[in-house]
Amino acid sequence: MEPFSHPVIGLQMFAWSQVLPVGWLLLLVFVVLAVGPLVFAWRRGDPLSLAMVLSLLLCWGMQTILSHFEGTWYFLVEVFALNPAWQEDPQNFHRLLTSGWLHATTPGGGISWQHIVGNVIVIALVGVPLEQRLGRERWLIIYLAGVLGGNLAWWFSHWGGYGFSLGASGAAFGLLGCYLACWPHDEIEFPLILIRKWPVALIALLRLGIEIISVWMKYGGIGDSSNVAHLAAASSCATPSGGHWQGVGRRRWNSGTVVPPPPRQRHHASILSSRRWGTCPMIRGPRPAWN
Repeated sequence: MEPFSHPVIGLQMFAWSQVLPVGWLLLLVFVVLAVGPLVFAWRRGDPLSLAMVLSLLLCWGMQTILSHFEGTWYFLVEVFALNPAWQEDPQNFHRLLTSGWLHATTPGGGISWQHIVGNVIVIALVGVPLEQRLGRERWLIIYLAGVLGGNLAWWFSHWGGYGFSLGASGAAFGLLGCYLACWPHDEIEFPLILIRKWPVALIALLRLGIEIISVWMKYGGIGDSSNVAHLAAASSCATPSGGHWQGVGRRRWNSGTVVPPPPRQRHHASILSSRRWGTCPMIRGPRPAWN
């Protein structure tokens, strides 16, 4: 989730009546780019995690194109990004979700890729094996819970303040939080110096560390509330997912003899691995149908 500022737009609250016909056309195109890949994947039974990556990239591409024009580069941010000063108005509640499909761009047509790439890497490489574990429906619930949890935390920590926040970082941290709560000993292929299998806990720790360092470099301190929002997103998804029974200290009695528990099985997950199904101890239901 990235803070975003604009030197021109004042404190006047956004209203849908301000949108011109050409603006409605742009909004329709944006919604189609955002929702289209998800609907297509859902109907075909394809992984929603990869469809979400495509959805985010298409929306970012549209933002980048609009950034070439002075009159449109900030339009989508003003309509869809989270703004604590406006959130008390019910007509702006949609921003709690729609801001998750926006990412930072540079005015004048410059390419700003760090924000979008950091999020889609996590959503692809962590989201795909997590979707294999949970199934499409539960994965989508966790994803949206991460977006909402992060945005609510940003709103409450900046109550009444004026400024835009956007990005899918809340969703990325939500996926990491859920994976960490349910299967903390899994290993996922992830590009940390080398592309190899890394523990989920290490990926989550380094991802949060990188976020804190980036905020430190940009704002000169770690007190920025975007970190609070990311932690809230991870917690909002980890808490309902439930803890993972460690089995520490559990013993099985057999004819008066203490038998130690069987060794832990590590699950090696990959975006290219065979499709496996595992059940989180607190999430029950039928295994997903993969076509």
